[in-house]
Amino acid sequence: MDRPEMSPDGRYLTLQYSQAHELAVVETATGRVVARAFHDDVIMTSRFSRDGRYLVTTGDNTARVWESEGGKMVHRLALESGAMSADLSADSRLLATTGGDGLARLWDLAGGSELRRFDHGGYVFAVAFSPDGRQLATSAADSVHLWEVETGREFGRLPHDASADFIAFSPDGAYLASGSRDHSARVWDLVRLVEVARMTDEGEAFRVAFDATGRFLLVEHTDAASRFWRLWLWRPADLEAEACARLSHNLSPDEWQRYLGSETYRPTCPDLPIGP
Repeated sequence: MDRPEMSPDGRYLTLQYSQAHELAVVETATGRVVARAFHDDVIMTSRFSRDGRYLVTTGDNTARVWESEGGKMVHRLALESGAMSADLSADSRLLATTGGDGLARLWDLAGGSELRRFDHGGYVFAVAFSPDGRQLATSAADSVHLWEVETGREFGRLPHDASADFIAFSPDGAYLASGSRDHSARVWDLVRLVEVARMTDEGEAFRVAFDATGRFLLVEHTDAASRFWRLWLWRPADLEAEACARLSHNLSPDEWQRYLGSETYRPTCPDLPIGP
């Protein structure tokens, strides 16, 4: 983890020290350091609760929960191997963690007790709760796994051509974005469990995040020593609307065939004439 994390309410920001074993929690309004979080080894990830009250960090073989204001450690949760990622449910009742032991774990945040395990059979990278807290997504090997939080039932797998290390739910919970070492970021419809958009670029898709409206997807790519970001308008309807705002006419059948090949011809801009 080498980039700052901001709490959802914008009140706090994490800054990682050069030795990477310690984080400072900074109050954005004042620049004042209000807490510090530390591990015995490199901190892999940090995540604020939705209300900004808690910060959870992963590193060494532990997940640690801290109070954002004051830095009191609330829980130190032991994992068997290589704590990777963590996320808190929207109501801050549940914590999910992943690690190198092939397991994602669900914890009761109030008591610090383990409630359930989700077995993947191999390294588990990212984890994310849906906005309503009813679903959990985890990434491992070449796929993203979808689980029901209440029952622990796996209800879907979303494939990639390489390890899918980063995931994010859309604000309405209807879609999931996944970023992979296969250089692609993909958006999935969680009702039909199908891919609805794919964005590829040079370099691995390192992180993915929807904006507050869900219309845009920010993808962070890494390629050797370089790092860059792309902001995608990923919904077909939004892309059509953007294109229509810039065109003077609908594509003619000949233009459609030239640019879109075997796609079935249709005028896409109702207020524009067909052809030049």
